[in-house]
Amino acid sequence: PLALAAYIRLAAPGRGEGEAPTLRARAALLLREQGFSPAGKGYLLLLEALCAAVEEPELLAGPSGRLLARAAERCGREAGGARRDADRAIRQAWTRGAAAARERCFPWQSALDRQPTAAELTALLAPWLRTP
Repeated sequence: PLALAAYIRLAAPGRGEGEAPTLRARAALLLREQGFSPAGKGYLLLLEALCAAVEEPELLAGPSGRLLARAAERCGREAGGARRDADRAIRQAWTRGAAAARERCFPWQSALDRQPTAAELTALLAPWLRTP
């Protein structure tokens, strides 16, 4: 697990030479590693949800609607279709064959027989971005 966090920290682009990568860059790399396509609407929503969960951990403790509403707000979108777009992005990534990346991130869930919700996925991935 620590090796993956170090990889994310090193592979994500920084703001300038010698600078640490931004939270957003590390989150984007982590989502791409999991099989998410940057072309979809749900990707940006999940990216913002992941960044919001790291910056404001109390969003993970509350109802999942708060997290997606905050992500939609950060994207400049209506909260109404946020859950649908996020679920579609998760479904696509979950069926695309990113099983090896999921196994590396959370091996205890390798036998997960259903796709996680946006809040569950965010809660699983956020700790990887908090790791120094």
